[in-house]
Amino acid sequence: MTPSPPHALLTALLCLLPWCGAAGRELAVLDNPDCRFGGAFEQEKSIPGLDQALVSSGYYLFDCDAGIVWATRDPLPETLVMTLDGRQYAVAPDGAATQRPGKLQSAIGDLMLAMISGDEERLREDFELSANDDESLHMAPRSRRLRRALDHVLLRRLATDDGMDETPGVTVEIVTRDQQVILVRAQQEEVFATSELLGQRCAELLDAGTQACRLLAGDAEQPAATP
Repeated sequence: MTPSPPHALLTALLCLLPWCGAAGRELAVLDNPDCRFGGAFEQEKSIPGLDQALVSSGYYLFDCDAGIVWATRDPLPETLVMTLDGRQYAVAPDGAATQRPGKLQSAIGDLMLAMISGDEERLREDFELSANDDESLHMAPRSRRLRRALDHVLLRRLATDDGMDETPGVTVEIVTRDQQVILVRAQQEEVFATSELLGQRCAELLDAGTQACRLLAGDAEQPAATP
């Protein structure tokens, strides 16, 4: 477990933008050996009719062989687990886990997992990609399933208040069909040599014990879906 320069996460997302010079390799993370990593995130959710955005923060862990743990710590603890085979779980602070069947939650979870894992084929299949003049990337959903949940997604570098690039980091802006705006700022801060080391870090970080970590690793019994 060591600090890292901008590597898999940053390369996976920023190389979708025009200044990435390797044609045909927009998601170079597919060839990156550092496929287990983690970092901090901040999230703002703006809902029509509310004057103030809902702000949360936490930590994520990604394993290229398993999926992602997305652990919100503030203001309220909530842990989401998204596996590479498409399963999504919500894990409560007491360790109780339920599957998440909602269309919007599923669409956003699939999107974040595809971007962080560098699943180029999935992204190109699901979204029409176009570069904007401000060097952001516009992603318009192709499939009917995604269009029912999402309006569009914008991807750009994470910048400081003075406009300078902050390394490493990205901002993902998700606009839903009902005009909710979800703004996610994520950084890559650690890489792990093995799934075992990532699992140890997972257990250290999460107040819910090891249930979320075991779900990610496939070592826990799958909980029933919520009605």
